[in-house]
Amino acid sequence: MFEMLKNLLQGGLMARYQVESTVIRHQFFTIATARDKKTMRSVLFKTYTDEGMDVQAKLDATYRERPLSELLPEIVNRFIVRTIEVGKVKGRTVEVLEAGPTMTLREALDGKRLSTKAMKRVVMQVGEGLMYLHSRGLIHRGLSPEGIVVTDEGDAKIIDMSLVMDHSRTMHSGTMVGPHGYVGPEVIRRGPVDARSDVYSLGAICYEMLCGLLPFPRANGYEGLIKIINSRPVVLSERNDAVTPEMNKAVMKALERMPEDRYASVEEMLMKFAAAPLPKTVHPRTPAFAAA
Repeated sequence: MFEMLKNLLQGGLMARYQVESTVIRHQFFTIATARDKKTMRSVLFKTYTDEGMDVQAKLDATYRERPLSELLPEIVNRFIVRTIEVGKVKGRTVEVLEAGPTMTLREALDGKRLSTKAMKRVVMQVGEGLMYLHSRGLIHRGLSPEGIVVTDEGDAKIIDMSLVMDHSRTMHSGTMVGPHGYVGPEVIRRGPVDARSDVYSLGAICYEMLCGLLPFPRANGYEGLIKIINSRPVVLSERNDAVTPEMNKAVMKALERMPEDRYASVEEMLMKFAAAPLPKTVHPRTPAFAAA
């Protein structure tokens, strides 16, 4: 993929950037560090895969009033990685992003790099990024640990905007659902999608960070999707008995099957989450985080 990036950037708009090394590989894109040859400014290059290009074309045609390439440079929030410019090189979309952390939340979780206090910071900052998108009439719909970058201190930014769509659109058959385990039942059913769908995704990330497991850890294939639609996840405090009743309630409400039973907004969820005491320990079987 790195050689492909170098070949793509040999001419046109992107000729002024020197690609250095690939730092993130995703189903829809690859991100590499790069440098502006004239100013020596460090940036990130995000190049879409064939699958990512196909998904963007379908979403632009059906679920967005304006194409993502026009929307991204207008999205300015300190908890979302800023897009400097978007170009096409040999028919492939390339986004130039601001330089910043390149460790994904998934890597931090797998490496047990964050304290519980850092975890809380991640949730609050990602939540603020989602609130900003919602204020602009957009739904993220693809939130997962693979699409969030963090520092060891828990400073976080959303870097994956691949599945962003306009608010209150109804999904159709054949549309990319989203990251497995992090999307709500209404998304799987291809129903109406709004801010409460992002509430579910953020709740699923909270759940995983506090016990080391997804709400539905073995929900694979068709039977797994049916289980997510028709069932409720195991109560968080049953998987980590150190989770306080307040935190358990705050997270489980975000994961309600029916959108109308969840928080009406991310802001409401963050208020409950921020007020809930953090657990001092995590489940010894799946120590996702060190004690703060």
